[in-house]
Amino acid sequence: MTQRKEIFLRASCPVIGFLFLAASIALNWELPEPKVRSSPDTRPGHNHPLDTQLDGWADMRLQRREGESDWDFSTRLNQQVFESIYHCDYDFAPRAIERIVGLTPGSKLDQVGFLSPDIVCGFCHQVAFILAKALSNGGLNAKPLGVNGHVVTLAYIDGKPFVLDPDIGVGPIAYGDQMSDEAAHAYKTKLMDSTDQPPSPGLVRYMNKIVEAYATTEDDRPYFTLDWMSRIQIRQQRYILFVTVFAYGIGFLGLLLIFLCAVPGFKRRDT
Repeated sequence: MTQRKEIFLRASCPVIGFLFLAASIALNWELPEPKVRSSPDTRPGHNHPLDTQLDGWADMRLQRREGESDWDFSTRLNQQVFESIYHCDYDFAPRAIERIVGLTPGSKLDQVGFLSPDIVCGFCHQVAFILAKALSNGGLNAKPLGVNGHVVTLAYIDGKPFVLDPDIGVGPIAYGDQMSDEAAHAYKTKLMDSTDQPPSPGLVRYMNKIVEAYATTEDDRPYFTLDWMSRIQIRQQRYILFVTVFAYGIGFLGLLLIFLCAVPGFKRRDT
C-alpha cells in the first residue's frame, strides 16, 4: 500500500465513524415536547395533558376492571384518553425516524397520522381510534365515526349506540337524530368546567361547530374501519422498530470504527 493511500485511509476512518454516529443521533433525536397551541385558552386537554402519557395498549388504565359495567368502562376510558392525549399544534413535527416512516409506502401517515396509544398529542380521529380500539379490547363493539368534519367514537353500551368524544372529554351521548340538545348541553357543560378562566372565543367557536355536527345523522360515516386502522397501526410500529434498529446499528458501527481507528498500530501494512 502506498503511503498516500495509507494516510487517506487512516484519516477517513474516524471521519466515517463520526458520520455514522452523527446519523444515528440525528435519527434517534427526540424533539422537545410538542409546543402548546398559541391559543390564550390554557384549559387541560386543549393545550396540555392532565395525566401522564399512556404506555401502549397494555397500559393498566386502558384495561377493563373486574365487574366494571359497559357504561362505567366506556365513561372511564373516554376520560382517560382525553386526559392523557392533548391537541397537537398544527406545525408539530415528528422526530426524524417518524418522518422516514411517513415516507414508507403503506404507513398511511398522510391519511391518519401515527395511531399508537402512547402519542403525546393528537387530533380527533387519532384519539377516536385509540378509544375505539381500547373499548374493543375490553369487549365492546366500538368504531371511529365521522360526524360532518369531526371524528368521535361510536360504542354500543348495553346494546345501545352512544357517541363519546375523547378529543373533548364528552360523552356518552345517546346516538340518534334527536341527540343535538343533549350534545349541546354536554359540550357547554364541559366548556365551563375545570377552570375559572373564561373560554377563548376560538374554543367556543370550535365547540359550537362540533355541536352543529350532531344536528343529523344522515351525513355520518364510519371513519375507515377499526380493523383497517388497527392493521395500519401495527404496520407503523413495525416500520418504526425497523428504522430504530437500523439507526442504533449504524451508531454502533460508527463507534466501532472510531475505536478501531484510535487503537495504536491499527493500519493496513504492505506485505
